[in-house]
Amino acid sequence: MSLMSTVVFTLILLGVVCVLVGVTICFLDSIGDIVFVYGTLRRGGRLHSYMKTAEFIEAGTTPGRLFSLGSFPGAHFGSTYPGSSGIHGEVYAVDKTTLDKLDSLEGYHENRPEISMYVRCKVPVTTAAHAVDYMVWAYQYRGEARHIITSGDWIKYDAPARRES
Repeated sequence: MSLMSTVVFTLILLGVVCVLVGVTICFLDSIGDIVFVYGTLRRGGRLHSYMKTAEFIEAGTTPGRLFSLGSFPGAHFGSTYPGSSGIHGEVYAVDKTTLDKLDSLEGYHENRPEISMYVRCKVPVTTAAHAVDYMVWAYQYRGEARHIITSGDWIKYDAPARRES
């Protein structure tokens, strides 16, 4: 187990203990940038190479609605979408250089979010292994939802298109 994985696991355990005693903390913020990716950046996605210096933590889900924008997905986060199975993705620890590359890829301008294609925001992610919610960065599409992906899983949705090309 790598040092980062050990630190994350320890902090997650600490978070579980704090939740059990009624204390709320955002423990992942103290170890660097943690991101949730739900589309082409995931393992098996065509842009996963952007994550080569990132450390995979684990898979998870966040409330919201996933939709297709053609060759890549968009997401609107939140629990206000009846019938949604949530958005499936992966949690990674990233360094500042990788986060900057992701911001550029997603068309996010920190000082000018009004001109951004996606905005980077904190979302709660639940992971199966720990059943713990924690807050991580994710990119939300600023436009209207298009073709809804009811499974909430871009990799499964996009698999037939990848096989045909």
